[in-house]
Amino acid sequence: MNPDDFANNVIERFGVPEEFTPTVYYDHDGDCIELFVSDEPFRGKRLDKWVTVYFGRDCNDVVGSLIKNVREILTEFPGMDIDIHGRSILLSHMLRGPAYAASDEVQKKTYRSLLEKLDRANLAAELELA
Repeated sequence: MNPDDFANNVIERFGVPEEFTPTVYYDHDGDCIELFVSDEPFRGKRLDKWVTVYFGRDCNDVVGSLIKNVREILTEFPGMDIDIHGRSILLSHMLRGPAYAASDEVQKKTYRSLLEKLDRANLAAELELA
């Protein structure tokens, strides 16, 4: 079977893929948030004890992130609770505290790129903190 026939068979069986939309997943038990602003294949780079940033393999731009220890971040930066509305918090707001705490220039630059993506995507997470 040639590649075009294979592709046609896949489309016939499963349909045309839907257009990607940015996504957020909050894992209460794992106390983490994973987000994607692109569906590009990625590689992860640990930024600090809270954040791993996903960079696109092709574009080498920020395509997502894993935020660990959400409760710890909120404890470390207690004023952040002003940005929680109901149970929802914009992710760009949540990462401002850790970003402001970054002392390394590479970390600051990476946080800046991540925050710009999150501001444009306007992604929020629904938290279950109790």
